[in-house]
Amino acid sequence: MQLFRNILIGLSIFVVVMTMSEDAFANTENSDPAKLDPLVLQLKWRHQFQFAGYYAAIAQGFFQDEGLDVTLRELMEGEDPAELVAQGIAHYGIGTSELLVSHARGLPVVVLAAIYQHSPYAIATLQRPDIESIHDLANKRIMVESQAAEVWAYMRNEGLDTDNLNVVKHSFDIHQLIKGEVDAMTVYTTDEPYSLTMSGHLFNLFNARSGGIDFYGDVLFTSQTEVHERPERVAAFRRASKLGWQYALKHPQEIAELIYNHYSKRKDINQLLYEARHSQALIRLDLVEWGYMNPGRWRHIGETYEELGLIPKGWSLDTFIYEPEPEMDWQAYYQMIGLFCAALLVVGLIASRFYILNKKLRIEITKRRQTQKKLQKALDLERNLLEVLAHDFRNPITVIDASVQLLALALPKRETLAHRELGKIKAAGHMLDNLITSCMTREQLEGMAPLEFIPMNLSKTVINLVNDRQALNPQQKMQLQTPDTDIIINGNSMLIGIAVGNLLVNAQKYSPIDGEIRIKLHTEKNIITLSVNDDGAGLEETELERVFEKFYRSPRAAKGKGSGLGLFAAREIIHVHKGSIKALSGPGGKFIITLPQLDESPQNIGDLA
Repeated sequence: MQLFRNILIGLSIFVVVMTMSEDAFANTENSDPAKLDPLVLQLKWRHQFQFAGYYAAIAQGFFQDEGLDVTLRELMEGEDPAELVAQGIAHYGIGTSELLVSHARGLPVVVLAAIYQHSPYAIATLQRPDIESIHDLANKRIMVESQAAEVWAYMRNEGLDTDNLNVVKHSFDIHQLIKGEVDAMTVYTTDEPYSLTMSGHLFNLFNARSGGIDFYGDVLFTSQTEVHERPERVAAFRRASKLGWQYALKHPQEIAELIYNHYSKRKDINQLLYEARHSQALIRLDLVEWGYMNPGRWRHIGETYEELGLIPKGWSLDTFIYEPEPEMDWQAYYQMIGLFCAALLVVGLIASRFYILNKKLRIEITKRRQTQKKLQKALDLERNLLEVLAHDFRNPITVIDASVQLLALALPKRETLAHRELGKIKAAGHMLDNLITSCMTREQLEGMAPLEFIPMNLSKTVINLVNDRQALNPQQKMQLQTPDTDIIINGNSMLIGIAVGNLLVNAQKYSPIDGEIRIKLHTEKNIITLSVNDDGAGLEETELERVFEKFYRSPRAAKGKGSGLGLFAAREIIHVHKGSIKALSGPGGKFIITLPQLDESPQNIGDLA
């Protein structure tokens, strides 16, 4: 036993050392305010959630940890961020894809990271009979802001003669559109639609992406002088900005309040949160690495600008894109595969140890049921054990998952065998992570605050869960019945996913391979009902309450199936969401969840509508 423990400790230290970057050992002198390097970040507009990552990097000390003292500068009317950075008034700036135009015209700018993978630019009009499509804008009054070349490209691609437009200077005042002083205006899909919705007016949004024009949105950039003379500072600024954006998108409520209380009250908290939700769909940290830029996409953007006559022929991307991706080091790749396998083995050993300890603990709890004092002691021991072990082996799971994603991106698609093996590693890691999640659900529930519940689309959650479970076990037919309209509740999507997922897993485990699982979601008088029925052995009347007890397993359950935690966790989660869950006697397993439906007003459901 002692030898096993020593091996685990040694391997844990090895994994930590292998995954730590050199930056983790940065000199603590960077935190000394007297030694911080002052610099200016030029925003491309006024303070709002559009720049959330930089507020977070300042508030959380990420810039300070890199030895930087960053000042955020709002854009004044008539100013161009590229000009300000090129002139040295600011060291870094936020621009758009039009930075390529500035570069082609001689400004020494270098793009560091594409924050918004898709541009938020669109054309907004009120809904009226004479404007039903982009083509109806001919001879209409339209406000087009500067640095919106993609909008012009979109209109030309659609065959609209832009010479016939009555272009008006942009005032950034949505009331001009509402009052009919203009017929259309360029907007950010993360911003102005909120004001239009709150005003009660119906409106159209014509998006350039729908016409095949897909430019980057906000882009972080600096000057060639900064890159050549201060490369360490450039790298430090990118690292801190990345951490800031990751934090901001995970804590939108906190950052919205930070902006409102410390930077600007121009927008209220609800409008900032609306901007946060819609920014997520454009930044897409769930799909690509923060700041990712594709040279081929920049080349396509440049070709579009050339067609518009904004840049001359013969332009080049040389010196424009920061740090091109290095060539693949195959030796390091195979070394990393070996490390992943070793780490996965360690996780498996820890999981086995976890199972053995948990089984022993259950026996100990049974022995101590005679007195309340001994039972409480066993429960406390179990909770502490879960917390310690979950913390200890979740870290290598995270390392495995992140590294597998990195390798999947770097590995050529033709390497099908390697991709398949990476998929196995990722699936095994997720299985272990799901086991931890089930064990720790109660601890998460006890710390859950009501403010963490937000409007969520229960219909989409159930549909996605059913599709995922069907894909994992296609032999068992799953029949889903949902209403045509979305069902919205106030809750935590991660916890609801665990509760519903546990019912689906339970149905698949105890149903015959050729059985059918029937799921029905409906609502009546603001009460939502979700039922899950299977063709398994079902439950006796005496088990209908006991089945939700911790560690309880039906005597008719197949040996080795289940941990006795899934239904217990489902009941705790549903109760926290002010709902109920019950089981019905067989034949066949039958479970019914009821939840309160959220008032489907625009201010409650936002972009879920």
